[in-house]
This record gives sequence, structure tokens and C-alpha cells, in this order.
Amino acid sequence: MKKIILILVSIMLLGIGQASAEITRGEDTFTGGATINSVISTPNPADLDGLVFRKFANTDPKEYELWANRITSKSFLFSNTAIEIKIDSYPTEEIAIKKNGLITLADGRQYSHITAPLTSGDIEKIKMAKRIALKFPTAVGSYVYILPDAVLAEWKEVIAAEK
Repeated sequence: MKKIILILVSIMLLGIGQASAEITRGEDTFTGGATINSVISTPNPADLDGLVFRKFANTDPKEYELWANRITSKSFLFSNTAIEIKIDSYPTEEIAIKKNGLITLADGRQYSHITAPLTSGDIEKIKMAKRIALKFPTAVGSYVYILPDAVLAEWKEVIAAEK
């Protein structure tokens, strides 16, 4: 009986704090454009609520963007400056934020989201990357998110995916 309880507790602890991710496909009904997305959600209230790595499959050359959101108090609101990306041993680069949105929810919490385009140079580095860290500007400083290996592998799948 003790072994069964120990095994169950171990399984539960291994699952805590894991980001879940999935590849989704979308279509813009207005333009007919297709997207391939790596959608990440995290169970930890101190993390981002969502992070999307998006590929616009109908553009030539292909376009990519990062989209992040957080439902929070005012302390975690994204700033309208730049995301920093650190890929392996390459120098840290800044990615200008293209869109910054804020919605106040009925319960008073804030829904904050940002979108930032990635360059073809960023995509080439991501294809070969072993580690990626993202630094998001917030109202009270910075928030750093290091991509889990499984999420990085999924980003590479999105890059390699066709329509």
C-alpha cells in the first residue's frame, strides 16, 4: 500500500509546474491565410497564462510572431517596449513589440497581451537552438521564461511544417 501511495505522489509531483503545449492550425476567414501555432499554457500562477509561437503559412517569405498573455493584477502588465530573446550563446536580441493590449475584466483583473514579430535570422537560430530564454518587460521589472525542451522541439516542428 505504501508503494502505491509513493508512486501516486511521485507521478503527481512530476506533473506539477509542467507547461502544456500543442500545435494548432488556424485560418483567417477574411484573407484565407493559414497559421500554424505552438500554443503553450502554464499551470503556475506566477508564469505567463499563454505563449503562442505563430507561423503565417501563406506568406512568402514566411512570417513568424510571438504572442503572450497574462491575466493578472497591475504588477504583471506588459510594457510596450521590447521582448529580449537569448538563443544559445548568441548575443541577446531585442524584438520590438508590435501590439500591446489591455482589457479590464469584470472582476477587476487585467488581461494583458503583447505581439512581437520574429525575423528570418531569429528563425534560423531557433531551428538549431538548444536553449531559448525570453525576457518580457512588465510594469514592475522583467519576467524571464525559459522554454522547456519539449516546447522548443514543438517550435521547430512549427517551423518545419507546411500548410
